[in-house]
Amino acid sequence: MPRRPARPGPPEAGETLPSRGLWGLAVRRPAGLFLALAFGWTSCWCLGLRLLGLEVAPGSPATHLPALAGPGIAAAVILGLGGGRAALADLARRCLRLPVRPAWVPVAILASPAVALAVFAGIEGRLPAAAELAAFPGLPEGLGLLPVLLLVLLLNGFGEEIGWRGFLFDRLAPAGPFRAALLVGLAWLAWHAPLFAVHAGMQKMIGPALLGWAASLVAASFLLGHLHLAAGRSIAAPALLHALFNLATAPPALAGAPAAAASALVIAWGAALGLASGRAALARERGSS
Repeated sequence: MPRRPARPGPPEAGETLPSRGLWGLAVRRPAGLFLALAFGWTSCWCLGLRLLGLEVAPGSPATHLPALAGPGIAAAVILGLGGGRAALADLARRCLRLPVRPAWVPVAILASPAVALAVFAGIEGRLPAAAELAAFPGLPEGLGLLPVLLLVLLLNGFGEEIGWRGFLFDRLAPAGPFRAALLVGLAWLAWHAPLFAVHAGMQKMIGPALLGWAASLVAASFLLGHLHLAAGRSIAAPALLHALFNLATAPPALAGAPAAAASALVIAWGAALGLASGRAALARERGSS
């Protein structure tokens, strides 16, 4: 596993750590500053849409995708302030690292779109057209599948995973991956709240379906965290899984059974990993007591 970059340690003789401004917070309270910046960026974008009277819905010019990049922007700012060029270079390397070992890493990345497409083909007797897959909420119609894939991967996949797995989970994991995945999952869940004010598709989930969505998000946190560690702290691996999962569930053509099957796979896989991680954490606590 690649060696972690050095984190700021105690000051040398005659040296003091910064105590004021963003630099001081980046060194002393990186997790708190990360959450403040990530929530702040996303909330401000959603507030701007509300003030303009815009809503992310079919035929609307509004987009929520820049709001999804808040965690990644927050992580890059904090790493740049606290670790400088070396920390940003390490972040870039992890964004480009895509291991193919262990073998389940590429399987996990491709599993949800494969399941969604298989269910769609079983129902419709055909595969969806490229234009149907490119109908992603928040992006213009007729943009094309490749541009949609790249935008969703950049803003949704990397925009979120640089922050949630590449920064926050990465900092918490040494104290225990179960606790890290659970805390990140809860923070990730709360961070979505402003999006409900501007996204018509998410507003439809308000009600009993909201509990299932929340459970799926926490389960996904265990899957993505496990994938991040198994892939040698790669950010590309969870970013690709995240983006491809959303591309397998968000287009209207895949709504219903295809999206439900892809979601069920992620929930079951994440829940199994969470249960195993929880049991291992409990065994460690009992062994140390």
